[in-house]
Amino acid sequence: MLAGRWTRAGALGAAGALIAACSSSSGGGPALVAFTPEDCHGSITEVARFSQTTTWVTGWSGSATNNVLALDGDTLYLTYGFAYDQSGLPAGGGIVAVPVSGGAMRVVAAAGNTSQWGAGAVWVAGGEVYVQFDAEILSFPADGATPAPLPVELSPALYGAFVHDAEFGYTAQGGGDAAHLTVTKMPIAGGAPTTLIDEPLPNMSLGGMADAGDALLLQLRWQEPPTYSTKPSSAIWRIPKDGSPRSDVRPDVDWADALNDTEWLAWDGANILGPISVKNYLTHARIAPANMSAPQLLKLHGGVVTRRGDEILSFQELDVPKSGASSSSSYRLLVASSKGAPAGSVVACSDDILSMIDAPAGIAADDSAIYVAYSSGADTVIARATP
Repeated sequence: MLAGRWTRAGALGAAGALIAACSSSSGGGPALVAFTPEDCHGSITEVARFSQTTTWVTGWSGSATNNVLALDGDTLYLTYGFAYDQSGLPAGGGIVAVPVSGGAMRVVAAAGNTSQWGAGAVWVAGGEVYVQFDAEILSFPADGATPAPLPVELSPALYGAFVHDAEFGYTAQGGGDAAHLTVTKMPIAGGAPTTLIDEPLPNMSLGGMADAGDALLLQLRWQEPPTYSTKPSSAIWRIPKDGSPRSDVRPDVDWADALNDTEWLAWDGANILGPISVKNYLTHARIAPANMSAPQLLKLHGGVVTRRGDEILSFQELDVPKSGASSSSSYRLLVASSKGAPAGSVVACSDDILSMIDAPAGIAADDSAIYVAYSSGADTVIARATP
C-alpha cells in the first residue's frame, strides 16, 4: 500500500505540471492556475524524524484524503501504519506524541503485531485521543503512562470517508461487497449510531468528506449497469446531520471523478473547496453552494488539508521543471493558504526534493504555528512551516 501512496504522489506532481501548462487559449473556459517555484518563500524545517516508518494507517481506498497529524496544545500526534526495528517504534503501527518544543516523543497507542490497523480518523480533544473506526469510536487518555492497545478492525467496504465535529463522528462507506452507500453518525461520548444514508449505489467510489456545520459534504461517483455503455455520475451530496433528505450540491459543476481522483474536500464556513474537472484536467476550486456563480479556480491542489477558522491550509507538492539532461522529476513540498489571494497564497516551501516518493501525509495548525508530516524515502518526518 505504501507503493500506492508513492505512485499517487508522482501522479499529483505530473498533474501539477499539466495544470500549469494548460491555458484558456486551447478552448473556451477559464485558464487553469498553479503555483510556480517563483512563488516560493519561507521554510519547512524538520522537527522530528522517524526512520523506516510509514504513515499509511488504514485499509480504505480513500485513505489518500486522511490526515495523519493532529495538534493539541504544545503536542503533535502522528499516526503511523508500520515501523521497522530501526525506528524504535512498535512495529504494528500506532500513535506517537511529539512535543513541539522538541522534547522526547512517546508512544500513546499501539496496534500490536500487525502490518495494518483499520482506523479511519484520529483526533485529540480535551486530553483524550479519539480513534474512529467504521462502526465505533474509541478514546483513551492522551497522557497515559503506557501505550493503549489499538484493535485491528478492517472494513469489508472498499471505500471510506470520515469527518467529525464536537459531538459526533461520521463515516461514509461502500463499494466492494456493498453495492450501496451508508453514512452513519456516531456519538463521540458513546451510544448507538444513527444511519443518515443507506441506499443502493452501483459501482460507487468515494472521495473526500467535509463538515459543513449542520450538514456533511461528500464527494462520490457511481455508474449504473451496464458499465460499458453508461456514463458515470459524479456529485457532491449535502447530507443533513438531522436525518433530512440529502441533496445534490451544484449539479451544474463538473465535479471530479472520485474513482480516478481521490482528493480532499473542504468547507471554509461559506464555500466548498474541492476537486473539479476543467477541460479534462483535474484542479480545485472555491464554489459557492447557494448560487450559480462560476467556480473560482484555486492554486491549492492535491495533498492533505486542515481548517483553521475560515482558512483552509493545504500541504501539497510543487513540480519543479527539469534542468539540463536530467530525466528525473524534482519536487518541492509546499504549504498554501486559501487566503491572501483569490486563488490562494504560499505560506512556505521546502528545498528541492529529488524523489517521487516524498509525499505529503498530514497538516495541523493553531493560531500561531503550522506543522506538517510527510514521507521522505523510507522515513516519516514532522516539520514546521514558517512564512
